[in-house]
Amino acid sequence: MSDEKPGVIVQRRLVPFPNSISAEARDALRRLVGEDGVPYNAAYAMPPLEDRDAWIDLKVAADARYAASMGNFAGTLRAEVETVQLDQAIVHIARTTAPVVPGCAYIDLHGGALVFGGGEACRVGARMHADQHGVHCYGVDYRTPPEHPFPAALDDCLAAYRYVLDRHDAGKVVIGGRSAGGNLALAMLLRGREEGLPMPAGLVLLSPEVDLTESGDSFQTN
Repeated sequence: MSDEKPGVIVQRRLVPFPNSISAEARDALRRLVGEDGVPYNAAYAMPPLEDRDAWIDLKVAADARYAASMGNFAGTLRAEVETVQLDQAIVHIARTTAPVVPGCAYIDLHGGALVFGGGEACRVGARMHADQHGVHCYGVDYRTPPEHPFPAALDDCLAAYRYVLDRHDAGKVVIGGRSAGGNLALAMLLRGREEGLPMPAGLVLLSPEVDLTESGDSFQTN
């Protein structure tokens, strides 16, 4: 018998809902978890990578759920939104009626595992950011697989960044990305730097998916 140890045993444990967030946020988390403590999204089995039609069907269904969820906020938003197409990139430009700091811009790169979250949810999200931050928001509705594999999404984000730089000083631009959007934000700026583009004033990364090798310990323990 080999003496080699395969790893560390982590026993099953309960991860409590945090007390550091609002009661509303805790309620939102609770709605995502079943009575048995297992998150509802854990019940969904992803299609095989080679099943293109199944991925398209899943993407349509997921985007519809995203849109329905975001639609609950749409009636409360004040920012007007215009959708433009930059070559193959789609950008939703939300303009706040009373900018806090004129001339500033926020570029929003949505999450969704690099596959989901586009369309109407992205459009409403741009309006939300414009309202919340008091600046013009550019929501990048980047292309996604399986119809548009890498580097389509990255190309779209970079096209949007160039578009914004033509209209705003780089020192007044902030880029935000959550989950997959955080990955794209970092990758976009690395490519932009290689191409000699100026860097923005700030970068906001919310739980960014930056380790696509999924080699970190948290992928196993969590």
